[in-house]
Amino acid sequence: MKLVLVRHADAGDRLKWRRTGRPDEDRPLSKKGRNQAKLLARRMRFLFKNADLILTSPLVRALETAEILQERSARARPKRLRLVQVDELKPLTAPEVTVEKVKTFKAQKILVMVGHEPHLGRFLSFILTGRGHESFDISKGAIALVEFEGEIEKGRGRLTCFLQPTHLKKI
Repeated sequence: MKLVLVRHADAGDRLKWRRTGRPDEDRPLSKKGRNQAKLLARRMRFLFKNADLILTSPLVRALETAEILQERSARARPKRLRLVQVDELKPLTAPEVTVEKVKTFKAQKILVMVGHEPHLGRFLSFILTGRGHESFDISKGAIALVEFEGEIEKGRGRLTCFLQPTHLKKI
């Protein structure tokens, strides 16, 4: 199985949003974020055109990023890429919990996961090293590809691609 980890695109200033009185979970993508997500979708369509499923955090900014990926992938595929919201991709979820959820999708060959920091950075560290207290710094709109031979277990992943937004622009 291959996991494509995607951090949601830019969602604007968190403090400015807080002043609206609405919960952070409802913070949408900014215009910059929508453009980032479209670029990401174009690159992913080329790099990971055989993805089977998108798992996404239910928070609005991640969901909007995932929807743009889904919509744009439809142009390169005969069948629409399915999108599933999972709580196990919320920002403060323990990496062990996310691994258990991912195992329920083990029939998929390429699984795209759209989430948040600090969760994705800790999850990436956990599946690569077996320890989740360390963290990778995954920028908004970045992707990481992790491959597994056999079962998905902590410390058994192999990082084969890590692209920050600046790298994606150059492809």
